[in-house]
Amino acid sequence: MPLTDTLDEYGMRFGSIAVSGDGQFVVIAAQGNYTRITDGDTIEVRDILFFRSLDGGTSWEPMRVIAYGDSFTNPREPLHLAESPTIYMSSDCKNIVVTFGSIPPVGPGWCMGIVVSTDSGVTWQQAKHFPLVEGATWADENWWARHPRGVMVNDDVFYCFAYQDKVGCNRLVGFRYRISTDTWEDYWFIAPPRTDIAYGEATLATMGRDALGRIFVAVQDWYSPAPLDYGIFVFGSDNAGDYWTAPMLVSEGVACDTGRTMADEMAENVGDQGLIIYNPMGWWESFEDSLRLIHFEPDSLFVPTMTTPNVMSIPYGNTYDTVGPYVITAEIRDNNLTAATFTYATATETTTVDMENIGGANYQAEIPGYPVDTRIEYYVKVEDADDNVVYVPGTAPEAGCAILVLPNTVIRYDDGLPAYNITNPWGDGFISRRFEPFATPETGRWYR
Repeated sequence: MPLTDTLDEYGMRFGSIAVSGDGQFVVIAAQGNYTRITDGDTIEVRDILFFRSLDGGTSWEPMRVIAYGDSFTNPREPLHLAESPTIYMSSDCKNIVVTFGSIPPVGPGWCMGIVVSTDSGVTWQQAKHFPLVEGATWADENWWARHPRGVMVNDDVFYCFAYQDKVGCNRLVGFRYRISTDTWEDYWFIAPPRTDIAYGEATLATMGRDALGRIFVAVQDWYSPAPLDYGIFVFGSDNAGDYWTAPMLVSEGVACDTGRTMADEMAENVGDQGLIIYNPMGWWESFEDSLRLIHFEPDSLFVPTMTTPNVMSIPYGNTYDTVGPYVITAEIRDNNLTAATFTYATATETTTVDMENIGGANYQAEIPGYPVDTRIEYYVKVEDADDNVVYVPGTAPEAGCAILVLPNTVIRYDDGLPAYNITNPWGDGFISRRFEPFATPETGRWYR
């Protein structure tokens, strides 16, 4: 049965479907494409379309537009973009969530959008962007950075991810959204940064859940020892994304330099056996019998310990301040946290202090002011009751983040931090994360 474009103006693709338990209530979201000429310019417009059936798909109500690409534009592109929708529905069929790929209003990268109905699709809230994490930018990727996947944790809580770049953090950001209050309750960088087996790229993710309410994320990533070998990793959370387990490599994929292993989809209800479909040769290659089906045991993610500590901390960067203090903050999550310590060192001394909890998962420590030309290295160490130890940055304790105390007439390029996403086999790059403005006595003008 064809789904009819009752507005008679769209080409349609990327359909997503959700069905009630009795099979009678069926909803579909799809991408609608058309092109128009405005002031001599060709504009590609992509809207989100919605279809609803009350009789198991035998008949359909007239198609509606629930998110307009004209609401999502950026001067850099001739695109008005709301595309690649995925639809989710609560068990009582009241709450319906549609996520879609989009474009931020300014700047580079690709972002995510969301539109919600709380009355079974009769009316819809205004479509909007996902929030941008403080200090982050939208990931400057293409298809997979605007192809959101999520999961209904329960009838009121929806969990989804977006790709955002932030120094020292993995780009895969999980967001928890509460439908009844229309609020983003929490976010977390799901996958940890680079580890001894994963390189922290974590793209092409998909999500699932089981009957116990646990949620899972499957991602592709490079795995050791060869950085161009891609594998599929799985993470789990049994408390709606507050904590996530350590990564588990479930398939080593196929080594190739022409494409990337793709975790196409995870079964939404993973049950006793998790199932993931993936393409071992990525989107640039296809061959006979190329799809693979991975089985994994969800319980094995939570044994012997539920989580390892997850730590986020933005590097402080260089400073012109000789007075101090230099306040270092970290967000630390673990179900059995026992210690969070902070160590900083200069050429002549090393100091270790306990980090202070300033509310929730937020911690901070202070470094006193130092004179010009001092180089300070620091790192955060977190331990839990399961004998897990996590350092931030991952190069610690051998090498920490660096702060250079600069004279106000000097700009230096190296703060000792690896430049984001510059990794082997291309070598490690270093770049200064932040320059503060200063005025010269001669001109009184401000510079960066």
